[in-house]
Amino acid sequence: MLEVARERGKEGVVAKIYRRDGTHIFFKEKLDRIPIEQYPRLIEEGKIELPDLPASEIYGAITKAFYDLGPDQFDRKEVALPLVAQYVADECRNHNCRPVKNLAMYYDLRIQELKKS
Repeated sequence: MLEVARERGKEGVVAKIYRRDGTHIFFKEKLDRIPIEQYPRLIEEGKIELPDLPASEIYGAITKAFYDLGPDQFDRKEVALPLVAQYVADECRNHNCRPVKNLAMYYDLRIQELKKS
């Protein structure tokens, strides 16, 4: 599947597994990142303003921290937030975006979603 996706010019393949009424596995091609030159930039007084990191990338970093720490440690903010911040900073560098200022809000929303499921 990866070879076919790369032949089509895609970055790779993403698998999503849902377990509700049995196991369902979905595969889709992962879209390539936008090249750095295509990011909109506002230049003011010699300053470059980078775009915000998309919320999907923030939630992806939070989910990665959840799986690395486990549910017991992830509930503790003093343990989880530094790791989440590190993963979000990595995503900011990868996507050439500016850092997130309200990371705790995204973390709290994700905790609430995890407690519902």
